[in-house]
Amino acid sequence: MTTPDPTCFTRFQQRYRDGDLPWDHDLPPPEIIAVAERLPPGRVLDLGCGTARASVFLSVEYGITVVGDRQTDSAWYTLRRRG
Repeated sequence: MTTPDPTCFTRFQQRYRDGDLPWDHDLPPPEIIAVAERLPPGRVLDLGCGTARASVFLSVEYGITVVGDRQTDSAWYTLRRRG
C-alpha cells in the first residue's frame, strides 16, 4: 500500500481556496445525465462530490436523493460560499 503524498493533497486544497477548479462545471458529465434520464428516481452516493454541482443537479432535475462525500473541507467551504 502506498502512502498518500501530503504535498499533492495540500495543492488540491489550495485549488479550492483559490477557486481554481477546472473540473467544476455547471452540469455533470454527459454520461451521468444519460444514466439519470434512464433511471427512475432513487438514491445515489456521490463519492468525491466536490462542490456537489452534480448532486444538486440530479436532485433538482431528476428527483434523485443524493448523499455526497467530499475529499476535502475546502470543497465544502466553496459550496457553502455559493449558497
